[in-house]
Amino acid sequence: MNVAEVQALAGKIRAETAKAVVGQNDTIDLMLTAL
Repeated sequence: MNVAEVQALAGKIRAETAKAVVGQNDTIDLMLTAL
């Protein structure tokens, strides 16, 4: 898995999570960093 694939996957996860966790973009970014 290269960097571009990881970035694309993170973007998809961020978009789906943002649907459930509205207005908490910083929290979502921290969650993805922890993963």
